[in-house]
Amino acid sequence: MALALIQNNLRAIILMVVSMALFAVEDAMIKFSSLKLDVGQILFILSLAGFISFAIIARLQNETLFTTKLLKTPVVLRNLGEVIAAFAFVTALTRMPLSNASAILQATPLMVTLGAAIFLKEPVGWRRWTAILIGFTGVIIIIRPGMAGFNAASILALIGVAGISLRDLATRRVDVNISTAVVSAIAFLTLAIPSYFLMEFQGGWQPINSATFWYLFTACLVGPAGYYCIVHSVRLGEMGTIAPFRYTRLIFAIFIGYFFLQERPDLMMIIGSILVIASGIYAIYRERIRALELKKLNPQPQ
Repeated sequence: MALALIQNNLRAIILMVVSMALFAVEDAMIKFSSLKLDVGQILFILSLAGFISFAIIARLQNETLFTTKLLKTPVVLRNLGEVIAAFAFVTALTRMPLSNASAILQATPLMVTLGAAIFLKEPVGWRRWTAILIGFTGVIIIIRPGMAGFNAASILALIGVAGISLRDLATRRVDVNISTAVVSAIAFLTLAIPSYFLMEFQGGWQPINSATFWYLFTACLVGPAGYYCIVHSVRLGEMGTIAPFRYTRLIFAIFIGYFFLQERPDLMMIIGSILVIASGIYAIYRERIRALELKKLNPQPQ
């Protein structure tokens, strides 16, 4: 039993790191594409490609794509979080440096802990509350409201964090009998509908040149792949074990931003990121300690 848990966690960690690398590449492709296309068209193309990809996978696995299980509250909330996250974060990404947007995104584990305490009534001690406070202080340092380096798109990135947190919290409650492929396909289909209307509102379908086509093509490949990896990772491994590896996304983003986008993170961004990551890892560590304590107090029958 213990060996199986270790193996599952190891696979989940690998999937998480791979997904973060793929998402960083997707973010860069979206940023390049936004030079020629509006957010609505980009999201519509990506969500349609994601839906088709996972619908095919579900079909190959003989999964039923549309069932009444998808109308249950956890799935609905998960899809809502996905839509909020996609619209807010992609819009922010087109209007601010990739590394800064990714740094703000690192507050997600803290937001998940906060959401679990408020909405799922999970116990959170003073240590984790302190970590949450320090982490969001780091976010404020990155955003620097009222200062010369402030970018209003940072607020959209924060809304994206809230959406991702809602998605992740709801994923914990999704019926395990619903496959990752089905969950992913329905999420992308849900996103495609409002994306289409946003595209029409922003002027309809625009011509795509050769360079933008390849940016979008790459994003359509790595996006669903990263999405599958993270959903499978969350469902396979223990959250306390795999969550810290979300922070590898910032490493990948800084690398891409530095070498391909000529971005140079400043001191405040670096300090803020360190605070967010350190407090997030500590909060995850304390959550794991708490889980072990509860397990000792309430041992499972053999």
